Amino acid sequence: MRSAYVCVLCSMICRAGALMLDNASHNDHCLSFLILTRQRSGSSWLCDQLNKRYQHKSVPFHVGHEGFNLADGFLGGEVARQLIASGAVVSNEKIKARGAKKFAHRVFDHLAQELTPPCLVGFFMMGAYDDMFFHKETRPLLEQTSIRKVLLKRENTTEQWISHETACWFGDWNGKGASDHVGHLKEARERLQRGETCDGQDLETFQRKKDEQYNEWKSMLGDQNVTEISTEQLDRQINDLVSNLLDEVEVSAGGKEPNVKFDTFDIITDDA
Repeated sequence: MRSAYVCVLCSMICRAGALMLDNASHNDHCLSFLILTRQRSGSSWLCDQLNKRYQHKSVPFHVGHEGFNLADGFLGGEVARQLIASGAVVSNEKIKARGAKKFAHRVFDHLAQELTPPCLVGFFMMGAYDDMFFHKETRPLLEQTSIRKVLLKRENTTEQWISHETACWFGDWNGKGASDHVGHLKEARERLQRGETCDGQDLETFQRKKDEQYNEWKSMLGDQNVTEISTEQLDRQINDLVSNLLDEVEVSAGGKEPNVKFDTFDIITDDA
């Protein structure tokens, strides 16, 4: 079982009303957004930066990682446990049966607690091979135009595959959190060159699944206005992403706080 990279989240008390799965969303004051991506794309770094740099700004961000992963240590798992504890549902299977759209709004409600407008809340979807919901189950959610969408894609699939296999072999899912991430990468490359794989997934299979996932997302998103960013350009594009999202909440130029400085993105150690 892989160890989870958990974004820094504020400690919050769950309001029972906000967690009733079949109720309309209580988050009517924060702009909601989804970041659609795959593992080893720098998503953990992006989540961490948005939370750290904008937590106490005039327009706070509250971003969660893997909102559709119901395992312990993930945002989705935290919300699911609260739903079950409140009596809203009895199991993860019931959450899945109610659908991705309803659960996503519960996740947004959870993130929006204790925030005052203007504010932004969002979480990462990792795709059908990692999340609880498969392609067609997310369509009603992704077709909802009031939720803003961001596509984060790592262009170099070979390096993404190597990073994924490294994490699989060594439990090295966190990059900088590992004691010898660079050494793990080197050993993984040597193993892959010998024809070994950790999970039976060769480069061709990895590429096929990745292409399938992004094609499905783009098909469901249709002609919506989607912000597309790449792992290789995160250092530069994170500023554009923030600016675009702030524009959506109609923040004046003076309120954008352009002097916010993000940490430097290192694609070797920050690609989790």
